[in-house]
Amino acid sequence: MVMKKSFVLVGLLILFHIYFASSYVGVSPAAYSVDFQPNLRQVFNFNFYSDDPQIQFNITAEGDLAQYMELSREGLSGNGNVNVLLKLPKKIDKPGVHRLYISAIQMPKEGQGTLGIVANLRAIIDVRVPYPGKYAEGEFSASNANAGEDAEFKLKLYSRGDEDIVATSFVELYDFAGKKIDTITLGINEIKSKESIEIVKNVDTKKYPAGKYRAVVVVQYYDKELKLESPFRLGELSVDIIAYKSEFEKEKINNINIDIESSWNDPIENVYAEITILGYESVIPTFLTPSVNLGGFERKTIEGYFDTTQIEEDKFKARIVLHYLDKTTEKVADLKFRSEVNYMVIGIIVGIVVLAGIILFLILWIRKLKKVGGKAKK
Repeated sequence: MVMKKSFVLVGLLILFHIYFASSYVGVSPAAYSVDFQPNLRQVFNFNFYSDDPQIQFNITAEGDLAQYMELSREGLSGNGNVNVLLKLPKKIDKPGVHRLYISAIQMPKEGQGTLGIVANLRAIIDVRVPYPGKYAEGEFSASNANAGEDAEFKLKLYSRGDEDIVATSFVELYDFAGKKIDTITLGINEIKSKESIEIVKNVDTKKYPAGKYRAVVVVQYYDKELKLESPFRLGELSVDIIAYKSEFEKEKINNINIDIESSWNDPIENVYAEITILGYESVIPTFLTPSVNLGGFERKTIEGYFDTTQIEEDKFKARIVLHYLDKTTEKVADLKFRSEVNYMVIGIIVGIVVLAGIILFLILWIRKLKKVGGKAKK
């Protein structure tokens, strides 16, 4: 009875959550970022919104620099702007990013109790305090491309220290086996304190075969080093059969699912499979799946249907031929019928196990009663 009540309570909680969470709430913009300046005074504006004008928000400031923020309001109904006045001190000892939160907590409507609290929107102000001396951070990406075409390497370097830096950058290229195959120079660049630069390099891939690669950029400045990496692929015009459904039921129409994946960076349209059940070509016609379009390196599942009534063996084979553009990919699939489950035998076994458990319980219970009765007579 207690367990049943618990399930009912959980169900009610879920229903309440779904009902109240259906309101659309949000904040714009989601975040600001500012570099630390001594005694900085700056106002940031956030718009909190909801499609329910009756929703109440409680507005609070959080974070290790929360004492330096002043809010224009502590609450709002439905929609409204919140202005945040940031008044930084002359000095902050800890370098790095200090994240401040302006939280809008959705309060329950009258008579709904705490079940109405479903949202805690958090807007962000990041205050970047420079590191002493020379300090670099970066972002790096390598784009996918088709083999023989240019791949784009993009490096963004930030000088997060209070001194300018001069950095030498290069990319080490590794193949799928982890073997270093090339080094690509990105040059020498100066980055002013609290500023950033972006380096874009188009790399000719004619000498690299199709496959998966890992690009590691090394940024050296004075006695320091920064490493960033990005995987990328060089494509070839091919669609592969990754997996397929292999177990089926006898004497009925079955579906067969085939997972396919493009190895090409560009879209491939009108991809479909032609499937033949080998040895039964005269009684089971070759059938086609609906066609699909694949994006670059995309994976999808295609599906066809066939009748197994004429198949006698428990194991059989099918030839799957993928058609795309002017090419094909072929695979012979090993298929079989699913083993039939004898539910009567399983029921008998389960019944025997349950009965044995009951008998064992009764034996132990009777022994316990005898022991208790013996002690009582003494």
